[in-house]
Amino acid sequence: LPASNSSVISTYIYKKISHSVQNDNAFASVYAGIKLTGGIGSKWQGIYVQEVVPGSPASEEGTIQPNDKIVYICGKCTLGMTLEDAVKVCESAPRTVRFKAMRLD
Repeated sequence: LPASNSSVISTYIYKKISHSVQNDNAFASVYAGIKLTGGIGSKWQGIYVQEVVPGSPASEEGTIQPNDKIVYICGKCTLGMTLEDAVKVCESAPRTVRFKAMRLD
């Protein structure tokens, strides 16, 4: 359960362009305009939104924001996932990627 000073948000985002990027020794993947980072084996515990790409489906939808912690992707809990695991779940989504995230209030 989220802490009392956080909220749970959920959204469906149409999956258009997906790609991976490497910056400053941090691997991140972009799905539907959400740049994901973190995961097991990284300095962050959990999968986080590093950036929402301007003009992307995620930006137009407006729910997911930078620093949100992604807790579910397409119904799969991200607890214990590597970033690569999260990428595989995103890639397996046929047309939309469903995210559930926590945001500190």
